[in-house]
Amino acid sequence: MPVEVLFTAEDFDLFTPDKWSDLSYNLQRKDLKSRLKALAEAVMNRIELPNLIMELGVEYPAIWNGKKVDRLEAFFMRPEDERSMLERVMVKEISISQQLMAPSTLYSHASVGFHMDSTGIHVGFRIPLLAVGDMANARKALEVKTDSVINTFRSLKNEFYAQSGANTHEVVWDTLQDLSSVKEMLTPADETSVDSRKRSLFGLLVSISRSDIEEGLESERLVEKLAEYMDSVIPVYKILAWSPDNDLIDVRGLWHRMEEQRKQEEERRRLEEEKKRLEEEQRKKQEEERLRARHKKFSRKPHRKDHAQSGGRRPHSDRQDTASSVRDRKRKKRRGGSQESAGTSFGQKAQGVELTTGMRVKVINGPFKGKTATVQQLMGDKAKIHLGLFEVEISTEDLMW
Repeated sequence: MPVEVLFTAEDFDLFTPDKWSDLSYNLQRKDLKSRLKALAEAVMNRIELPNLIMELGVEYPAIWNGKKVDRLEAFFMRPEDERSMLERVMVKEISISQQLMAPSTLYSHASVGFHMDSTGIHVGFRIPLLAVGDMANARKALEVKTDSVINTFRSLKNEFYAQSGANTHEVVWDTLQDLSSVKEMLTPADETSVDSRKRSLFGLLVSISRSDIEEGLESERLVEKLAEYMDSVIPVYKILAWSPDNDLIDVRGLWHRMEEQRKQEEERRRLEEEKKRLEEEQRKKQEEERLRARHKKFSRKPHRKDHAQSGGRRPHSDRQDTASSVRDRKRKKRRGGSQESAGTSFGQKAQGVELTTGMRVKVINGPFKGKTATVQQLMGDKAKIHLGLFEVEISTEDLMW
């Protein structure tokens, strides 16, 4: 009976350097990704994972993988809400250039899982160096949980090796009593290129070679081996990686303080906006009142002081004077003469006669020059005269009587 094999030599050859950026292999990689996902789901049913969710790498060249598909990943990492909390607290620790180097969550958070490349399938635990929260938590664990970390490392199977950046180290855990090598690997290296920075990580891995798989490692046995290795590194994840239950760097405290600061800032902005709104309303109200007052001023007709005392009506004598003046002008127009030709003379001023109320005068300067009027009121060196239908204040120097 033939043995069921999940992966063939053609599958591994999809990750040779000449095919990394070749889009023509996208469909084949997509089919391979679906089989890798099925394998990961089978492994999940064999082990007890902490609060982790499955993620898969992209099968086509994109910004997430530096536009080259040199591997396909199936990994398990913290849920979205915990990622958001950790990223918001630790974002100040990562420069913009570093964030651009790690557009995928794979390079920003610790994970357990496996990936497939041209050499085989590699399974284990890893912390990318851009996962600054997990790196800080791991270094703190080495300080405060030294014995627990050493015992956890000792429980790993002999096949595991440590990885830091592009370097692979065979680590004998019994000799790491001071964890000096691990501390060194957990110290971020200097930035180099984008690609090398992405791959610079601390990991504990074990590999299943492609030759073992191609020579007949049946799918059930492959699932068992992956589940066994995953189950071995999950305690390492629990003790080194950050989680709400393993918060050695007080991320939750920082989160709550940041949330409080955010709420205070929102309240401050709200109060400022409310203040601006009230000030704007007050300004508009004052502007409306000013416009109403201006409109009222220019729409009101000139009137005498006693106008208000007469209930808004002009005195009867004023109306008589106005009517008389109108009749006089009409009579003068019909006769084709003027008040001077009718016998009215204006020479009393030269004779020293004082100007009095009710006296007929002639305007000798200004816009009403040549007009005759009746004096209604004297105000020092000014006089209020009745000029046809209008009342006008005018200097006595501009009058003749």
